[in-house]
Amino acid sequence: MLTPLEIENKGFRRRLFGLDQEEVEEFVALLLSDYEKLYKKNIELNDKINVLTESLNHYKDMEETMKNAILAAQKAGDDLTQAAREKSDAILNQTKARISQAISEANTQIHKLESRYESVRAEFEGYRTKMSAFLKAQEGILSNISDLSQIAGEGVANVTRLYEESQYTEETKSAANASGQ
Repeated sequence: MLTPLEIENKGFRRRLFGLDQEEVEEFVALLLSDYEKLYKKNIELNDKINVLTESLNHYKDMEETMKNAILAAQKAGDDLTQAAREKSDAILNQTKARISQAISEANTQIHKLESRYESVRAEFEGYRTKMSAFLKAQEGILSNISDLSQIAGEGVANVTRLYEESQYTEETKSAANASGQ
């Protein structure tokens, strides 16, 4: 195949009436053959370029579609993440509110129980003080009963002795009367 430099440098011999016709025709035939090959190759390459351009455009369209799909998926993911974050925040806030309410109710219940405990404890202390005083009074009474029992025992013994003495005296008087008569 001829190069552009060979075409440019090709020289023709001159003859009396111009260029050598046969040499020019051989060169034109050679040039025509190479040009025809190049023309066909050019058409073939242009067809390939068109096919490749169509494929490239198809892939660019696919790339654009994929980019859009990725962006849509990313946006959907971001939206879903945001919605999940908002829902988890709402659940967390509800849970915190419930816990706070439960703690408040527990504290109220504790205060009620503490108050009731103090009331029962004060009532118990009053009852214990009264029982202690009652038991001391009963102890005093029992002590007095014991003393009275001892005194009563001594009194019974004295009465019995007096009675026996009086019986003895009467028997003695009766016996003296019976003997003096």
